[in-house]
Amino acid sequence: MADGPTLSVPSWSAATCWSPPSGPSLYGEPAVRAAITAGAHYLDSTGESQFIRQIFEHYGPGARAAGCALLTAFGYDHVPGNLAGALALRDAATAWTSPTSHPESSPSAAEHGHRPRA
Repeated sequence: MADGPTLSVPSWSAATCWSPPSGPSLYGEPAVRAAITAGAHYLDSTGESQFIRQIFEHYGPGARAAGCALLTAFGYDHVPGNLAGALALRDAATAWTSPTSHPESSPSAAEHGHRPRA
C-alpha cells in the first residue's frame, strides 16, 4: 500500500465507528489504518473495487485481530444487492436441505419444525 497522509489516532479515541467523508483516493487508506489503531469499526461508501480488494487483503487480518469490522461499499448502489443476497443466503440455509429436496416436502419435515408456507 502506498505511503500517504496520516490521520491522528488520539482524535479517534472515543469513536466506535468511522466513516470518512471523502473517497478513498487520498484519505481512504489512512482512515482504515487509524480506525484499526483506535479499535474502531470502519465504514465507507466507496465502490472502487481495487481499493476494496486492497483494504481487505492488506488490512483485513489486522482489523480481525483488533476486533474491528471493515465495511466498504456501503452506499446506495451496493447495499440493496448485498442485503438481498445476504437475506437470500440466510433463508436458503434454513429452508433447503439439498439442491433437489425441500424440507417441507420431506417425510420428516414436521419432525424438524418445518411448516408449509402460507
